[in-house]
Amino acid sequence: MRDATETPRSSRGAGIVITVVFTLATVLGVVAYWRYSVSSRFIHESLAQFDARGASLDADACVGEVLAWNARCEAMKSMCDQAVPMTMEHCLAARERKEACAALPVEEAPRAQWTFERCAAQGVTRRNKNVCTDAYRALVQFCRTGERGVIL
Repeated sequence: MRDATETPRSSRGAGIVITVVFTLATVLGVVAYWRYSVSSRFIHESLAQFDARGASLDADACVGEVLAWNARCEAMKSMCDQAVPMTMEHCLAARERKEACAALPVEEAPRAQWTFERCAAQGVTRRNKNVCTDAYRALVQFCRTGERGVIL
């Protein structure tokens, strides 16, 4: 027979499970926040580098640099992929791009086949196809906005 002051076993077991789950969730949250912070810092430092390097690169070279940066990006992959339009904007905005924008075939640029052909010329593999497509779309948007930026 149990005393009235004794806690039932199932209540203690549930308390332990809840404590373990809460502790694990807290640890995972701290690790995720730390990883996000490190990734964000890396991307912001990279943008400053693109501001400097973009002045010496033509538009296609900017695409190549962004693709190379994405391949060696030390941040979380999803953040690296999402930063492609931003890095393109920083690279392209480093100097005037009127000649490059004038050379874009306005009627073909929005079509997917145009970007795939440009990516094939860059030697892009199937794995990086979306990153390359995003880079060329950013180039087209940059030119369409009158070199004012990329619509993210």
